[in-house]
Amino acid sequence: MSTINRAATNDKSDEYWLEQLERLERLERNEDYLKVIHDGFLIESALDNVEALTTVTDEGGREAVVEELVSISILMKRLKAIKMFGELVRQDQSEFKD
Repeated sequence: MSTINRAATNDKSDEYWLEQLERLERLERNEDYLKVIHDGFLIESALDNVEALTTVTDEGGREAVVEELVSISILMKRLKAIKMFGELVRQDQSEFKD
């Protein structure tokens, strides 16, 4: 893994990212996770909140909607980081074995 990529992993070990990737892959095969978290929270809730931004007029309501969208974004960013760094480690290990 390059120095830049290693720095971006926040000094987590290769084993950490590979383990996180394997756990995420197991979750993604789980129907309950897909229904509740992926479909329900990451997709439906995000779409509902974006739609709500067009109808909510009071400042406090908009702020709550934006906070919900930020929380969805943070989770999505974390899941993408796990995939990216885990796949980099997996690729490095595969190249090392060859």
